[in-house]
Amino acid sequence: MGKKKIDNKFKSAKWKQVKIDGNLVGDDLEGFAGLEVLENYNSSFLSGTSKNKSYLSNELDGDIFDVTKKKGKKNKKDEDESENSSESENEEKNKEDDQPKKKKLKKANQDNFPGKFVLLNPPSEQDRIEELFSNEENSEIRTTWNQIGITSDEIIRSLIENNFKCPTEIQRLTIPVSAYGKFDILAASETGSGKSLAFLLPIVQNVQKSLKENEKEEDNLFSLILTPTRELAQQIHKHLDAVAKYTKVTTACLIGGLAIVKQERVLNSNPNIIIGTPGRVWELIQDGNKHMQKIINVKYLVIDETDRMLQKGHFAELEKIIELLNSSESNPKRQTFVFSATLTMTHELPEYVLKKKKKHLKQLSAEASKEQRIETLVNILGMKNSHKVFDITKNAGVAEKVVESRILCSLDEKDFYLYYILLQFPGRTLVFCNSIDCVKRTVSVLSCLNVSPISLHGHMEQKQRLKNLEKFQKHEDSIMIATNCAARGLDIPNVQHVIHYQVPTTGEDYVHRSGRTARANKEGLSVLIIEPNEVKNYVKLQKTLGRNEDLPMFPVDGKIMRNVKERVRKAREIESLEFQLKKTTDMKNWKKKAADDIGILDSDDDDNESNTNRHLKQINLALKHKKADLAKMLSTSLIPGSIYSLKFPIGQINEKIETNPLNIIKKAKHGNFKAKKMKLFRKRQQ
Repeated sequence: MGKKKIDNKFKSAKWKQVKIDGNLVGDDLEGFAGLEVLENYNSSFLSGTSKNKSYLSNELDGDIFDVTKKKGKKNKKDEDESENSSESENEEKNKEDDQPKKKKLKKANQDNFPGKFVLLNPPSEQDRIEELFSNEENSEIRTTWNQIGITSDEIIRSLIENNFKCPTEIQRLTIPVSAYGKFDILAASETGSGKSLAFLLPIVQNVQKSLKENEKEEDNLFSLILTPTRELAQQIHKHLDAVAKYTKVTTACLIGGLAIVKQERVLNSNPNIIIGTPGRVWELIQDGNKHMQKIINVKYLVIDETDRMLQKGHFAELEKIIELLNSSESNPKRQTFVFSATLTMTHELPEYVLKKKKKHLKQLSAEASKEQRIETLVNILGMKNSHKVFDITKNAGVAEKVVESRILCSLDEKDFYLYYILLQFPGRTLVFCNSIDCVKRTVSVLSCLNVSPISLHGHMEQKQRLKNLEKFQKHEDSIMIATNCAARGLDIPNVQHVIHYQVPTTGEDYVHRSGRTARANKEGLSVLIIEPNEVKNYVKLQKTLGRNEDLPMFPVDGKIMRNVKERVRKAREIESLEFQLKKTTDMKNWKKKAADDIGILDSDDDDNESNTNRHLKQINLALKHKKADLAKMLSTSLIPGSIYSLKFPIGQINEKIETNPLNIIKKAKHGNFKAKKMKLFRKRQQ
């Protein structure tokens, strides 16, 4: 449209060609072909009517102009315009003098018609907050949080964005005491009950208040939060950044497995709150990092998953950090937060406690009472005498929504039952093992069965661990085989099953493992697979949790199990052959490399190599046949028309299916836990 307008404007323009000396074709003029000049150029090309200003004038001035279509009268011939241009200009000036108000209004309207670029001042943060809380529902949410001591509108704005509309029970109990009373807090609650926000909210609010009162404190280190695992530290850091999004509070996460140089650069920005694992935090303190030297004056200390952090023989760096924090009496106002799903712990006391108490305190035993465990915690962490204790754990720490069950089988049958559960009841599932070797073997067997599990253990690189966690959270039916490094604190959404492939050695591990499911007020399933040698640990676990009754049996369809066993046995054979193949190949390559390095040439070596190649060929041939057999098995269904549904049991709770496993477990009556049962069980396995 704009181009057509310009063509009409200069339709009658007179152009004169300028003669140029030289040969335009032969000379190197870089594509220059000719030159023309406009002869009848005058002010008519610049003035015109107010509605039809020339595009040329705008281009000459260098202004940004719009190309919206304007209504106006058609231009007269250029000759008439050249004769009457001065008269039209005078008339326009007179009109402007006679009607100044109308002209101003007209100009104001032109500045804002569609197509113009209008710069508007963005709303202030206060305007946004007022608009947010003008909503009745949001106003009620603010009132709810205000009642327990969270009065910062910036923090409440973040809570609303993240759909935290009301505090949980542990938050209602602990936040008012920590926000108003400044008491030390020792709290225990079920997994998934919102413990992280219970200490993050009051800390962020208090730090925000300090920064508002004194801007010179913006480089201070206010809080240190310690966790037992790297994944938990990163999770808390993510929650912290969400809470502090609209405040000026700065944060940093210090964990092992990542470049320490990058973390030192982060510390150069002087973060107000640091979350980390004891090992990396202590390493940076020892390296003399300037910001980390401020740790002795932190106002808020948090130790999450305390029972794990203070176990005997674990986290020696934590003891050193605590000794450093308590070595000086210059920080009597420090507030300490201790949170865990349990209060049980077994460990030795640090040297400074033993010296102060003159060795009157002994190592805490498993049989110690709740009061003794709390007293030991208080002494170890140097907490104030005016501390507050909150223990709202129910059912010995296991979340109320977790449906527990067990399977009794031989060691050889564990893979059968694991595969049966994974195949019959798809859903996001966490399988826990006690050792890394067990994780690797289980992953290998399940991979042969096309289950595609994800692994997670302590020997993996940190980047790979994070990548696997993200992959596990991405797919609804994903399966993860992990050690206890995935048992504590991780808030993975919608985990439907937790399977204990090996019985955990402590009650605390069982509680935290089972706590990965049934989060956010949802139901979840926890299954213990028990072999004869683990009965002792199972009995001990039940006793630790204060139970007098046995767990109900997990229902299994015997017809399906027959086909399951055939598949798993074939997968085991394949896994064994693959292991032999890898081992033989590695040995062959090692011998060849060693011989080449030494420079040995021997006929015996040639014979050995030919025998090895023949053996490898046999293994590959056997693998090919067995994989073909397994593929044929996997292509067929497991007994069509089985009485059991192939859906995830929790998804069928509202359906009237009597054979639903979760419904059967719920209706099952807990039998008395008698040794006679276990004797018969052992006898049957023998």
